[in-house]
Amino acid sequence: MLIGWNFKRVIHLTISGGGLVILVIGETTGGDFNLGGLSSIFPSTDNTGDLRFTLTDDTIQAMEVTSVTGSAPNRIATVNILVNADLSINQDLYCYFGNPLATNINNPNIGTISYNFENNSLAGWTFSGNANWIISSNPHTGVYAAQSGSITNSQTSGISRIINAIQPSVISFWESVSGTSADTILDFYINGVNQYISIGGVGAVYQQQTFIYIPTGSTKIEWIYSQNASNTLGAATGYVDDILITLNDSPLDIFSSVSLISSSKAFINCFQ
Repeated sequence: MLIGWNFKRVIHLTISGGGLVILVIGETTGGDFNLGGLSSIFPSTDNTGDLRFTLTDDTIQAMEVTSVTGSAPNRIATVNILVNADLSINQDLYCYFGNPLATNINNPNIGTISYNFENNSLAGWTFSGNANWIISSNPHTGVYAAQSGSITNSQTSGISRIINAIQPSVISFWESVSGTSADTILDFYINGVNQYISIGGVGAVYQQQTFIYIPTGSTKIEWIYSQNASNTLGAATGYVDDILITLNDSPLDIFSSVSLISSSKAFINCFQ
């Protein structure tokens, strides 16, 4: 039980797999379910208001309010909740509300993982081949990007990372290869399987590769720059920047219906 909250609903999750749950919540009516007008601070965009979501052990789950439409008392909020539980089996998720002292715990971009190298570091990344990748001041956006190491003919420079996707996801990123088109190549792999090949161009600009599928579980993402000639035009290097991994955010039939069974100011439990 969360101290300070006056009301709660129990949501019976019935989805298979995954971890990102999207709920549409009505202030008084509407939505997947509604709060019966009992929320003390109904959410606004980027502000969670007095909403909290917990598992049965009262651990608060990360959440993001992505939109709020309408006007009081008939607003509708769309909320992403990252449920830290095995959803291959049914789980109960508790929605708490009715606390005038609640503060904002909005977690922006909860359905995404991003790497933009703006911390000027490659900590957490693993290198392979003949030269390590480095931080570059030739970014797609911001100040920094990742750049392949200095190599020559028939050599490679690789960078990789292990991610743990809680549900099927897609990855997008921006890349650039500077060099002779046939001789400088940047390959992208997922779990060792080549997903595409990008060839160089003199003064090449960044290009975006989008919607490449990532499976659930431990996944290795990897870029390998290779060079097939000693003398190439351009910088003879590869760049990667603005990597974005987005969880599949379209779960269906995620919960069975719930109903408010009391309107007293006592603690309310709402079951199917």
